[in-house]
Amino acid sequence: NYGFMDKYLFSFNIRRDGASKFAPERRWGTFPSASFAWRAKNEKFLKNVDWINDLKFRASIGTIGNNRIQDYLYITTFRNDGQVYYGVNNGISYAYYSAGLVNENLKWESTESRNLGLDLTMFKQRLTLTVDVYDNRSRDLLLNVPVAPTFGYSTQIQNIGKTSNKGVEFQISGTIIKNPGGFNWTANYNMSFNTNKVLALGPGQDFFFAAPSWG
Repeated sequence: NYGFMDKYLFSFNIRRDGASKFAPERRWGTFPSASFAWRAKNEKFLKNVDWINDLKFRASIGTIGNNRIQDYLYITTFRNDGQVYYGVNNGISYAYYSAGLVNENLKWESTESRNLGLDLTMFKQRLTLTVDVYDNRSRDLLLNVPVAPTFGYSTQIQNIGKTSNKGVEFQISGTIIKNPGGFNWTANYNMSFNTNKVLALGPGQDFFFAAPSWG
């Protein structure tokens, strides 16, 4: 973090995560982020504007990762759960079988978030306005993709999905009545516009049913 003259504020962060869910050469993901803020209120041309208590413009960009898949999908594992069996000497022998079609190239999902914002406080801090414009894009999503039946399986986990989430958010907070030691009345209002798009799925895949989520 770095601040200059309490007007220009910089922040940079880098995160490196590892997960044994992926092959050793793809186990680690690097996710940087950076932000900048300009406190315009501290500039000379706004110093004497009394009805503005604070004015700040913000910009940020950053990447985060996700690895929410089952363990060890990059190596062949075997099951013996009674679903596959065969007969030998008038008896039943349960077989071990491969749990799924492995993919050694699996890696971290990543979501890149971009944000522009404004924070404005006015009238002796009785009115506050916050505006955020954001654009979030996810890529390399880990999805079950249909594969040719000649593989012996119907699907395989692959890094193939892409989504987009963008929008605008407004929030206004005001103190309508301010009486220290007495009656106070504050009000808040927020409004948002959001657009979600699925940009890419597997070949020939137009939709899929998401797993149920509870809680």
